[in-house]
This record gives sequence, structure tokens and C-alpha cells, in this order.
Amino acid sequence: MDPGKYCEQKVARSGSDLYYALLSLPPAQRRAIAAAHALRSELADVVEKVSDAGLSRIKLDWWRREIEQLRVGSPSHPVTRSLWSAVGEATLPVEPLRRMIDATEADLARPTFPSFAELERHCRQTAGSLQLWCAELLGYDHRQTRSCAERLGIAMELADRLCSVRDDVRRGRLYLPQDKLAELRIDPGSLAAASFAAPAVRELFHLQAERARDLFRSALRSLPPQDRYRQRSGTILAALRRELLDEIEADGYRILEHRIELTAVRKLWIGWKTERRERLAQRLRDKGLAR
Repeated sequence: MDPGKYCEQKVARSGSDLYYALLSLPPAQRRAIAAAHALRSELADVVEKVSDAGLSRIKLDWWRREIEQLRVGSPSHPVTRSLWSAVGEATLPVEPLRRMIDATEADLARPTFPSFAELERHCRQTAGSLQLWCAELLGYDHRQTRSCAERLGIAMELADRLCSVRDDVRRGRLYLPQDKLAELRIDPGSLAAASFAAPAVRELFHLQAERARDLFRSALRSLPPQDRYRQRSGTILAALRRELLDEIEADGYRILEHRIELTAVRKLWIGWKTERRERLAQRLRDKGLAR
């Protein structure tokens, strides 16, 4: 299969959030970002679909070697081949990709997170590293854009983990701060068996949603205006996740009962509206009418 098609089917198929975030990008950038997200998905599969921990570590070591092969232009997997064909000889850091693999290996131990700070650190290593690499690919004038992209990634991961909490707890994985569980007197073991959220659990989910929102707000407010349009795939993904958080809240945080999704039409509208706003703002800046 063509490497680009492989990545598209893996993460950027029609109807996915990433599909709408990439629509307005040039083809080469679109393929590279889809490939980076596909790498993240491949790593997640190692945790979620491989039951033998030893085999999982072997697979992660293989991915480490594949990233090194990416540096010299001879990768073998469709994901890394797509990355190479998209970026060519562009000087892009591989360290964020290595951090994603290291975070995945830590995830094999079914870690717990004593505090929100520990959970945030994990999100920085995974989705934060992914968004940082994407920011490097898209380009920027201000180094502040790097930290903004990283924070957007953390917020996206918090939102994603909230959406998938039902599946995560049933797999024995709890991406929630232990101190807050104790404070609210929530038994972690009860979450896997729960078919609905008790008031304390809804409060916990609300707190997690608010933390994600705070990160979205701070990242988007501090994203340098001159870089916003180039970084539009990230701002579109952020808009989609924020809308999803609003939908979860409107549904009463019943995410232990069912998974909340946005419709394809709604995603298309949010993506188009966000891209149009960023494009108009860029045109005004180009004409000297806005900062």
C-alpha cells in the first residue's frame, strides 16, 4: 500500500478530526502530519493491542531503530516512509518522536498518576511531543509557538482521555489524578463497573475538562499572531476538542455510559470556520491592519 494512503486510513480518514484539521494544508504538510499522528497511533496500538509486555518492548525498540533510519533516509515502515517522503531532507528534530516512544514504554507498566502534575507530564511526553513536532514542520517565526503547540497537545490529550475514560478503565488504565480521586472519595476500582457517573465522579470529570480548557485558552491566547495561520491545523484540532468538551458537559458528563462524538457536518463547519477566521486575520496583518 502507498505509505500516504496507509497513514490516511490509520488516522486521517474522512470523518476523523484530523481529516478536517488537514484539509487546508498543502499536500506535503498534510501527508507529514498524518504520518506523525499515525506513528502515535501505532505506538498506542503497542500498549492497547499487545498483551505480552516483552513483545511490546521489542516492538518499541524496533520503532526506535526505525526513527534512527528515518534520520538517514532509509526507513521501512509505511509511516516512517511517509514521513521521509514528505519532509525529504528538511532538518526536523527526531527528539519529540523519541519522547513519544519513551512515554509509550512507561505506559506499559499501567502507571498511576499521583497528581495532576504527573498526568500533565505524561500528556506532554505523548501528545505534547507530537504537536511540537508538527509545529516544527509547519514553521514559525517566534519560538513561543513551540511552547504553545506543546500546551495544545497536552490539552488535546486530556480531552481525549476524558472521552475514552470508559474504554480506558475497562482496560485497567486510569488516566486520572490519584490525589483528586482520594479527595472526592472515589474508589478507582468502581469506575470500571460503573454504568453511570455518581455526583463525585461527574465533579472529577468536570475538573478534568476545566483543566483542559484552561490549557487550551492559555495556549491559544499566547500563540503569536504571526504564526497562527501556519499553525492552523493545531488550532482547528483545538477547536474540535473544545467543542467536544462542551458537548460532554451538556450531556452531564455521562461518559461512563456512552462515548460522545461530533457529527461529520459539525466537524466540517468548525474546521471551515476556524480556518476562515485565521486566514482573514492573516490577510489583515499582511495589509498592516492588525497585529
